Amino acid sequence: MPFLHGFRRIVYEYQPLVDAIMCVLGQGEGGGGGQGDGDGEEDRVSVSLVELLDRESQSDVFHEGISYALFKVAGGGLVSAAQILLRYGASLNFEDPVSYYNPLHIAVLQNRADMVKLLVGHGADVEKRDRIHESSPLDLATEEAERLPCLQALLDLGADVNARDKYGKTPLLHALSSSDGLTVLNTDSIRLLLQRGTLHRGGGGLNIYIHIYIYVCMTLICIRAAALLARAEALLDLAGVSRPGLCAPPRLDLPEPAQDSHPYAQALRDFHGRVAACRAAPPALQCLCRALIRSCLESRSLEDGVQALPLPDRLKDFVLAGRSCLPKPGWDCFKPQHSRR
Repeated sequence: MPFLHGFRRIVYEYQPLVDAIMCVLGQGEGGGGGQGDGDGEEDRVSVSLVELLDRESQSDVFHEGISYALFKVAGGGLVSAAQILLRYGASLNFEDPVSYYNPLHIAVLQNRADMVKLLVGHGADVEKRDRIHESSPLDLATEEAERLPCLQALLDLGADVNARDKYGKTPLLHALSSSDGLTVLNTDSIRLLLQRGTLHRGGGGLNIYIHIYIYVCMTLICIRAAALLARAEALLDLAGVSRPGLCAPPRLDLPEPAQDSHPYAQALRDFHGRVAACRAAPPALQCLCRALIRSCLESRSLEDGVQALPLPDRLKDFVLAGRSCLPKPGWDCFKPQHSRR
């Protein structure tokens, strides 16, 4: 198998150089846990690393060794070491022979936002997909709530918020799919993706409004979580910022208030009715104006652009829209509240 050949090359050819580099950085066996405890120690480590690289620069496996070392330090968040390795020619496209992830992928997986900025700043492809799952760095960043800093960094660096993987899933669908059926996860990531223009350019495929709607309704029906309904309303409102018109809601077997003991039967039917009414009626003029204003401000910071407009604060808040999704009482209680027997 190809990966076994690559693994053997690491072990027998350039693993000794990688081990020497990691030992200098305090990451080898018996080493410490970082580059240093202060600026002086970091400078000493950097000098030692440069001396090692100068000594080994004529090795036949020097380029492969420092490229694999870059993969290692990217996961560890060792920014200063990565800068030195890049200066000596480490490859941004090196793939780990087992996982087939490159340095940018592993930096995202380990939530190293500063490393992400460094690697992309040196030319790493922000849209590069791994060869196994074909996941982009943005896909990986959306799959765990704690990777929000990396998600923010990738979006700031120009990652395509509407790019699709081999299954047709966008980063937003990756974020939505990470929920476990009992708890809505990644709400901050979902909100950020919506704010950054998810759906604004995307056409075809599963409509995200319907995806949110089905997920919310089915979760409410299954776990009877009242707080989820409030957040669903806010998410749908935010989703409509870039595209005011909603697609028709699907037909679901919603509980009948008079016949079903479900505590939120009427709330579900009301929610369904509001979505249906939005689809049946033309978008409100204020919503169309909001979408147009946000579209015109895409080339600059939205927050700064809106604040510079000669509008009352109330209208600025309406245009920004994301403020309507600020946490409200009860939104932190997402675990289902089972009825007592």
